Amino acid sequence: MRDKERSIKKAPGVFRIVVLGDSITMFGRYTEHLEDILTGRHGLKVEVWNCSIGGHGIADYYHNLEHRVLGYKPDMVIIGFCLNDFQLTPVIFRGVDGKPHCYRPMRLLKGNFDNWLFYHSNLYRQLLTRLEARLQERRGLYPETVGRFYLRAIQELCRKRRLPLLSMIFPYFRYDSEETVEYQTMKKVIMESGVEWIDLHTAFSREERRRFLLWPSPPDDIHPNDEAHQIVAEVLAKHLLNSGLLPRGRNAGTTSRAPLSR
Repeated sequence: MRDKERSIKKAPGVFRIVVLGDSITMFGRYTEHLEDILTGRHGLKVEVWNCSIGGHGIADYYHNLEHRVLGYKPDMVIIGFCLNDFQLTPVIFRGVDGKPHCYRPMRLLKGNFDNWLFYHSNLYRQLLTRLEARLQERRGLYPETVGRFYLRAIQELCRKRRLPLLSMIFPYFRYDSEETVEYQTMKKVIMESGVEWIDLHTAFSREERRRFLLWPSPPDDIHPNDEAHQIVAEVLAKHLLNSGLLPRGRNAGTTSRAPLSR
């Protein structure tokens, strides 16, 4: 994962937070900023692990948590949601053998031949992606259905291990993010689930969002710059300190819950 070297064995008194997400979190630095704020400014014994993988969505978050991240013995789980995370999307990567490989939730064909074509041919990728999307619709695998199913599964994993679960919704960094179907669907599913959440739309005003773009030309509305990640870290730290989720918060007896999202 894109993080500093870590030891799975925890030092005494350390509170370990693991963060799941896609490329926003993987290539961003809000996890680093958050750890610096909690340890440096507030003197807490906290680790914030960036366990994100670019291209992942909610189905991948569940499998990553179940098969890998729980083995790191976390004390808390945070998910940084991008608005497209309820879609079943393919992930392309280069393996240790140097060959391109691809993971697709609706894999129709298998083997290196299919992976090679998917990686190298725009036409093949477009045709196959459309076909898989059509099959997903026929099977009722709409984003709302996918999101509700896997969020419930993530909740159950955390409940069995008594792990606090917190989610954040990153906006599209454009004026109309709140009006998108993706946002309305994600907000509905998370609110119905009862998962504690932070809506980062409130941290970035509509008028100023474009100045936080990592790549303004051509515009990339998904990935924010480091100034935005610093803001996210401050918002997240304030929420954790005020909500009683961290050891110091519980000792201090604070009871405020989810001030940014409710």
